[in-house]
Amino acid sequence: MKMSADKIFSDNSARQKLRRNIYRNIYPAARTPGALIIIDFLRLFAVVALSAVFLFCPQILVQPAAAQTQKLSGQDILKRVDDNITADNKIMTAKMIIHLRRASRTVEFKSYIQGTEKAFTEYLAPPRERGTKMLKLGNQLWMYSPWTERTILISGHMLRQSVMGSDLSYEDMMEDPRLSNSYTAELMGEEVIRLGEGLGPEQAGDEPGIGIGSNASNKLFADYSLVSGPAEPEPPGEPGYENWRYENLRTETEEYQAPEINREIASPQAGQAGSSSDVVARGTEVSCWVLELAARSEDVAYPRRKLWVDRERFVVVREERYAAGGTLLKKTEVLSLKRFGKRWVPDRAVFKDMLKAGEGTEFVIDSIEFDARIPDYIFTRAALK
Repeated sequence: MKMSADKIFSDNSARQKLRRNIYRNIYPAARTPGALIIIDFLRLFAVVALSAVFLFCPQILVQPAAAQTQKLSGQDILKRVDDNITADNKIMTAKMIIHLRRASRTVEFKSYIQGTEKAFTEYLAPPRERGTKMLKLGNQLWMYSPWTERTILISGHMLRQSVMGSDLSYEDMMEDPRLSNSYTAELMGEEVIRLGEGLGPEQAGDEPGIGIGSNASNKLFADYSLVSGPAEPEPPGEPGYENWRYENLRTETEEYQAPEINREIASPQAGQAGSSSDVVARGTEVSCWVLELAARSEDVAYPRRKLWVDRERFVVVREERYAAGGTLLKKTEVLSLKRFGKRWVPDRAVFKDMLKAGEGTEFVIDSIEFDARIPDYIFTRAALK
């Protein structure tokens, strides 16, 4: 049944009359009954549509602004840090400069790493360390010593021993490199720091014998020669350096002065000389997030950690590792950052055991290749010999 326009406007109320007059005055062409029905429908549709717009408008307008101002959580930041440094496969050549109380020694090595479960490291220098190899498979760590021609499994209390006399322990090597798997992170605030400023004045490279920023010439230890090995077979574990005797061919005076002669002064000014868009030199100001990490389980070596994360590059530039009671156990201070491909990596950093004498161990990355092709046989015990 059709409904005419006259029937629609047959209501004698003042409101309906006004409505009819407005329609016919505003829309002169709408004088036919059919046209008036269409206009009335469109008016009703417009009212409903505008109501919907105003109802959801606050969400539409506020959503982008909220997304822009939303802050990352501590756990979000930690996962971004993990994603930046981990890869399916990577090959790295590096050195660790072990700063003893009166001298420094350099150990060079090459590592092949697959995910978080497999790693193979071969030590290349100095001569007495050359040929030593280590293999990590899951939660097992194997070591081959060319001096004894034996392969041993490092476990239990031996994991707390020093690697090559450095500040790094085997337990540190066995950690899951993805911190977000072992820790929960809380964002504590923000801080601007300078790369390398957390070392303290005694490690700033201004005192003889420290050698921070060493040129890795290792001239000092070139004058050491092996006199004898251990008289008895060594127990399983790291080759006991206390059982090996070396003859120092230098005088005590020469030994003390050599690091000063060979040292490369590591100041912000010296670091800036070779700076580029792919390098962040020592002394550069870096805006950081400060994270507090708590271990998810009791079998983690360090129950608490504190990280300073570069906000621009998502790289840890300073770290403190604590015991459950709050004692500071180890500290890492990044001296410089370098871009390798699309990733930023700390290419120079000092790792310090706070309970050990000496000035820490400096790690220097010479090259690193992410997503590299590594033969499967590398991660087998047969590759150790």
